[in-house]
Amino acid sequence: MNQAAHDLFLLMLNLAQMHSSERTIELFVGALGDLFNGYSFQRLDPEAGESEKRLPIRTSAHHYGFLEFLHANNGAPPPLIYNAVQMLSVLLEKQEHDRLLEDENLRLETAIQQRAFELIRANQQLSQEVAQRKQTEDALRESENRFRVIFDHAAVGIALADLNGYVITANPALHTMLGYNPAENELSGVHFADFTHPDDIEPEMNNVHRVRAGEINFYQCLKRYLGKDGKTIWGDLTLTAVRNEDRSIQFFVGIVVDVTEQKRLEEELRYSQKMTAIGELAGGVAHDFNNILTIIMGNLSLAEPLAPHEIQKRLRDANTAAERAAGLIKKLLAFSRRNPVQMKETSIEKLFEELLSIARETVDRGIEIRTHCPEGIPSILGDSSQLMTVLLNLVMNAHDSIQDVASGKMFTRRQKETFHIRVSASQVQAVPPNTASNAKGIPCVLISVSDNGAGMSEAVKKRAFEPFFTTKDVGSGVGLGLSSSYGIIDQHQGWVEIESELGLGTEIKIYLPIPSSTASSDTEDIARLRPAAEGVLIIDDEELVRNVCHEILSANGFRTFSSLSGEDGLEVYRRNKDALDRVLLDLSMPGMPGEAVLTEILTIDPDARVVVSTGKGDPSLIDRVIRKGAVDALVKPFDARHLVKQVRRILDHSKI
Repeated sequence: MNQAAHDLFLLMLNLAQMHSSERTIELFVGALGDLFNGYSFQRLDPEAGESEKRLPIRTSAHHYGFLEFLHANNGAPPPLIYNAVQMLSVLLEKQEHDRLLEDENLRLETAIQQRAFELIRANQQLSQEVAQRKQTEDALRESENRFRVIFDHAAVGIALADLNGYVITANPALHTMLGYNPAENELSGVHFADFTHPDDIEPEMNNVHRVRAGEINFYQCLKRYLGKDGKTIWGDLTLTAVRNEDRSIQFFVGIVVDVTEQKRLEEELRYSQKMTAIGELAGGVAHDFNNILTIIMGNLSLAEPLAPHEIQKRLRDANTAAERAAGLIKKLLAFSRRNPVQMKETSIEKLFEELLSIARETVDRGIEIRTHCPEGIPSILGDSSQLMTVLLNLVMNAHDSIQDVASGKMFTRRQKETFHIRVSASQVQAVPPNTASNAKGIPCVLISVSDNGAGMSEAVKKRAFEPFFTTKDVGSGVGLGLSSSYGIIDQHQGWVEIESELGLGTEIKIYLPIPSSTASSDTEDIARLRPAAEGVLIIDDEELVRNVCHEILSANGFRTFSSLSGEDGLEVYRRNKDALDRVLLDLSMPGMPGEAVLTEILTIDPDARVVVSTGKGDPSLIDRVIRKGAVDALVKPFDARHLVKQVRRILDHSKI
């Protein structure tokens, strides 16, 4: 039995390695037959029921049936068999527990794996969400940065305002436009009415109410702002409502474009257009009025020598009054910039003397002003009053440039220097601009106006002669000084050059051609003009003008022919051209205009000497007809002395 117990122990050890309960029972039943000779064993189902020869095989959770044993001698089974069956039940219990534990471990492991998988998925989803959120945040940050860059660096004013009209924030451009400090965000919290012109508050409030009521989502208007210093700034405003998803207004965005300069230029343009209209009106009035004055002055000149002594003074007084009336017309034309250039022999020395006299009364006494005109500088043909206007304009520009430095506005390091203006003249050979570089120079008088003021930059020099261009403060100049000076010099067949360096000063050079001959003196008396028998054709639609010209010329020995229109004048000229030495042609006539008559006369005889007369005094018109072939121009009104002298001069000089 000891051997059997030992073998049974080994059997149980082997069975303990099994995992299948059915296989364990099967091996146990088979092994018992080998361990116990004389016994036979078989397994019965649980339904077989218990007996003394049937030992139950069961665990706490499962009934496996019965182990029935038989002995050849019907002897009782040894106790070892009972113990073996009990040990089998314990072993089966353990196997069941092991299986349950294994199943539980498997279930737990599966659950852990599933949970781990879920955690991995959740972590991946969270990572994606974090990445998306970061991407969204980066995009939002980039969008905010772009908005901030646009907001801070925009050239136009931008402001955000709440529903009550108070500024939430405003960009630097709007601060600068209105004169506030952008570093301190001074406009924040300020109501829009506080920097709006009082007259523009109500119209803007009406527009805001329309936006708040939903009638419109934005509006655009031209309005006036008040700067911090009280100055008016014109702005082109576009106000837009920013709405929430429910269409309620979150805040307002206002974009303001500074159009103050544009408004100023528009005003100057309107002023210029007004001046043009006045010029046209003045030209029309001057034509008729100057015809009347020509008749009056001509007849007074004719009547004076024939009148008794006591009447002559009255006639002279009347002539003086007529001359004053003619002066008024000239001033009106000058006001509208339509005054003709009166070319006469002009002394540069006398021009400088008059300039110095006026400049000393107008230029700051702290600025030294000198003129220098060497002996032998020839006279020029020019309009002394207009040339004086040019020189005074250049001197005052030099004065203003010096004042910018002397006052400390510019180049403060030079504030204590001695400042001067120099006006000098010299005779040179110069080549006009826009001509070939190898062109021969023409004799000119060079007038130089120089200063040691602020000078000009290259950009300013390029635009110096542009109309309405100015570097002065608003209200201090309209920018017509140099452009009008340029036009006057151009009318004198001259040109202007600028030499300047910022911070050192400016020199403006005026070149005026020296004529081969100059006009005769205005003081020449009619009595000194030699008698003439030359023929003169007078073409003028005004009968009284024709009559007075006829009387004046006839009284001085001329033979006259008269015509009341351009067409009739051409016929008279064709019939009598051999007897005619010159033609006195009015430019403003109904029917065939004077310019067309001039062209036809020169077609008939290219050497014809035609003096045109006009009451409008339009410089461009006079210049045009001179270029077409007229030898001179006679501006109405004129008296007997002026008419005879002009006609006589044409006879004494060859055609220009």
